[in-house]
Amino acid sequence: MKKMKLFGMMCMASVLVMGFSSCKKDKTETTSSFEFNLPDIEGTSPFDDGKAYVDMVAGKLKWYENDKVMVYSLDEDIANSKAEIYSGEANMSGQTVTHFTGTPLQAGSIGYFAFYPAEKANKNITENNRASFNVGADQANSVDLFAGTNYAGRIFMDPKGVVCATTCDANVNGTMKHIFGFANVRLKDSGNSGKKVTSVSITDPNMHLTGSISVEIPGLTNEVLTGMKSLGQNYKNGSVNAVYYASTLRGYLDQIGYMSTPDGNTVTLDCGSSVVINNAYKFFLMPLRPGALKDGFTVTVNYEGGASEPISVPADKKYIVIPGTYTNISIDLANNQVL
Repeated sequence: MKKMKLFGMMCMASVLVMGFSSCKKDKTETTSSFEFNLPDIEGTSPFDDGKAYVDMVAGKLKWYENDKVMVYSLDEDIANSKAEIYSGEANMSGQTVTHFTGTPLQAGSIGYFAFYPAEKANKNITENNRASFNVGADQANSVDLFAGTNYAGRIFMDPKGVVCATTCDANVNGTMKHIFGFANVRLKDSGNSGKKVTSVSITDPNMHLTGSISVEIPGLTNEVLTGMKSLGQNYKNGSVNAVYYASTLRGYLDQIGYMSTPDGNTVTLDCGSSVVINNAYKFFLMPLRPGALKDGFTVTVNYEGGASEPISVPADKKYIVIPGTYTNISIDLANNQVL
């Protein structure tokens, strides 16, 4: 398939928003605090018993210590549009709802918009309230989010890799909405050879997974968000074909003024230390932009000592990445077989 020049058919900002039309504000209103809760994850659980920070037990996302959100106050006159970084409260790790505070923002005529994590967002707002966001190639498992549970030492992910956004009103709870889906590489070794994995990479040769994008935020509506997610679900279940999927998605992207600067096709999760793989699955979760993986991809397992093993996964609509949904990829390293 010809490589797509756009970074992400259904990329980060193409599903950023939850209906600005319901969030008009009086310009005299100012706020310095917001409260956000995180959404559930849908789809078939990737874990052995259907259970599992994300709290994978019950498919709940949880905030992580020192998390920050970028809050935009948008106005029809962009000279009055502003953005500030808001910090979560102390001891927020493990909470599904937390309080964020920052520099007071006067409400613009369009409303507020929040993006997580702040590190991926740009404060600069240009004509038509266009803002840009960036996705890097590296994710890092820095802490065992499941220490003290039955999944201790078995689930690996970057706690700051999740990407969410929402509109909100001042002093009212806002529920974040998923932007990325969750590619979950399940590794086991039925031969129990004790292979030691240091990192796992996913490469999509047909779509860029990293780079920067920009969108006209007010053009994003709840209808666009719902439509894009449903489009991915319908493609996965066979209700629509690839031609319809691509053309409909192109229409959504045009509505939001989507522009991109693509960078690369690979995302890598660094495990932090060597992970011994045996006959029980270990799970490597990488949040990825929607629309990826459907046309075939490669999982590369990197081992202690520098050896690596690329494993090709054939094109299959079941692997398409959908916002807030698990995409499960099971591999037996005894023969590098996709199960």
